[in-house]
Amino acid sequence: MNYDKALKIRIKALPPDHPDIAQTYNNIGVVQRKKSEYALALMNYDKALKIRVKALPPDHPDIAQIYHNIAVVQWNKGKYDLALMNYDKALNIRVKALPPDHSDIADTYRNMGLVHEATRTWQSALEYHNKAAAIRRKSLATTHPQMDTYKLDFVVDYYVKADEIYRHSLPFTHRYVVENQRDLEGVKVKLKLQDTNTFCIRFSVLCIGGRIRNG
Repeated sequence: MNYDKALKIRIKALPPDHPDIAQTYNNIGVVQRKKSEYALALMNYDKALKIRVKALPPDHPDIAQIYHNIAVVQWNKGKYDLALMNYDKALNIRVKALPPDHSDIADTYRNMGLVHEATRTWQSALEYHNKAAAIRRKSLATTHPQMDTYKLDFVVDYYVKADEIYRHSLPFTHRYVVENQRDLEGVKVKLKLQDTNTFCIRFSVLCIGGRIRNG
């Protein structure tokens, strides 16, 4: 059963402010966003948001989800100010409603960092990526047998992101660019050896931003 059929059934069978109707509008919006049908996606997200705002407490994570999804569409459209505004609304709710190391908070920080990259506000981009990384570091503190590899995968991704930012804001011969590339290669070697080094996690989270601040 596709979402349109599900929506018609739910509208007939459920009260107009039922959460299942809101969820269906949200799901339709997600599909439309992936098809680059941004106007339709925003229309359905708005319908979902109106229902959830009426039916749920103001700090409910499901409301934050809609703001986050709206922000993604605005980001895709190049409407960066609107994207940041809606990410900020999502973040404010998630910080209140979720544990401080929840992955949804990290995702919002990361996406805000990416939007700042798009607007070439590099310092803000690093700050948000640092916040996301700090949460990831805490949430990955587990003895799961595959987590060591996942930690290093994350560190590699973080170094790559820092490298992109440095290369946009600094000459390629600048020592920060050279040092970051060297560190990235070192972590890649450790990843191949499956050797977890907590110093790498700490360095990637704390020192990359420090290089810009202290430079």
